[in-house]
Amino acid sequence: MPWTDHTFPANDSSIGLQKSRELGRIDWIRAADMSNRPRLVTDGVGRHDVVQGKLGNCWFVAASSVLAGVPILWDKVVPEAQDQEWDIEYPDKYSGIFRFQFWRFGNWLEVLVDDLIPTRDGVPIFTYSKDKDEFWGALLEKAYAKIHGSYEALDGGNLSDALVDFTGGISEMISLESDAGLKLFEEEEKKTDLYDRVFREVSEHALVCCAIRARKGEKLQKTEYGLVKGHAYGVTAVKNVPIGETGLVAFFKGREKVPLVRLRNPWGEKEWNGAFSDG
Repeated sequence: MPWTDHTFPANDSSIGLQKSRELGRIDWIRAADMSNRPRLVTDGVGRHDVVQGKLGNCWFVAASSVLAGVPILWDKVVPEAQDQEWDIEYPDKYSGIFRFQFWRFGNWLEVLVDDLIPTRDGVPIFTYSKDKDEFWGALLEKAYAKIHGSYEALDGGNLSDALVDFTGGISEMISLESDAGLKLFEEEEKKTDLYDRVFREVSEHALVCCAIRARKGEKLQKTEYGLVKGHAYGVTAVKNVPIGETGLVAFFKGREKVPLVRLRNPWGEKEWNGAFSDG
């Protein structure tokens, strides 16, 4: 029989009282029963693997997304992932137990979970993967919910907390405006300095996320460029992109470069519509 974790049981107490009332009936199904070919990871780990479900934990999902973009850090949080895979050829080896690690209070804490996942109509109701056979995102979320007491405890949180728990690093928040609403990075020199810093940090495998602060009544309000206030975005690339002339002309004249920061919203519903958007 596959292992069942009785310390984080498959019932409403693990969902959270208010969230379980809100969601109604929830069926806990093993990943091995949701897919004919269940995998912890399919086709490599990538930032598109995790998608937010019916839980206000975009901060956690955005952090998971940028974590997936740095394999050396992901391997620390999901140790020996290959040894934890389902063995299609030898299904009897399946134990139902999965290991994760989080940095908590100065040490790496090992967290064990079973693969019973809260679902509705056979589909995970919280974090899921676009590939229905892939489950590392859902299981990572379950392990993180376990150390917080319930899934509901993840409903609203702090980006930097998740980044620290994934890395053991030190977090720093850079505000683009003062408490009085003054823009702190209006001058070109300050903009360049900020860009150069983010570029350097990302190239050195720092995990970087961002968000637009939502004031009272603004949560989930969309800006004119399609960004959503109060939602977390993962920084997935920082590049100086050459534009303009190509070929020998560009070689002798030097091509103009545009500094770009690429963001990903794990919510996945509203898109950037400004410069360099689709079309």
